[in-house]
Amino acid sequence: MDKKEYTVAERIKCGLDLRGMRAVDLSRKTGLTKSIISQYMSGRTEPKQDNLFKISKALDIWPTWLMGYDVEIKPFNYEAVGRENGESHKAYVYDKINGIYADEDTNSYQMFIIKDQSLKGLGIEENDIIFYKEIGFVKNNELAVIRINDQLAVRRYVHYDIGLTVFRAENPTYKDISYKDNDMSISVQVVGKVMAFERILIK
Repeated sequence: MDKKEYTVAERIKCGLDLRGMRAVDLSRKTGLTKSIISQYMSGRTEPKQDNLFKISKALDIWPTWLMGYDVEIKPFNYEAVGRENGESHKAYVYDKINGIYADEDTNSYQMFIIKDQSLKGLGIEENDIIFYKEIGFVKNNELAVIRINDQLAVRRYVHYDIGLTVFRAENPTYKDISYKDNDMSISVQVVGKVMAFERILIK
């Protein structure tokens, strides 16, 4: 991805101007305090991913644009893992990652940016955006968003009848996270189920 050309603070101010909103409106729509919004707008601190996505949703703008990259303010084209009738999906991508086809609007999902190549086997690359449904469990063989060491990652959840749980990457160069069900030394929390991903195509 190209380097940033603007700061997040500059983009928040621009987004507010474009939407005819004030900082207090943004605070109300995101649930973030006015003090936090003020810190973001002054550039004293930058929002973490969860707050960045809250702001992008509230302003109805593309998160990557908000981050300061030279991209369209709204998504304009995407690539999908799968294809329908040989044609790539336009608009929001809902792929058959889990053998299902989702028709909800992505605004109902949580989002985060993949920062590694652990999903390479699915064609999902670093800096793609993962959309997930926030639930504390997934079915066997579904893709789960997990929290480990305070970081979010995506792994395929596999549970064996012998009492073994495996969180498997879609890239063989990454090690599985495996543990017996009664092993309390491993701290992996399932935070959601992967529903789709988006990739912006830089002009």
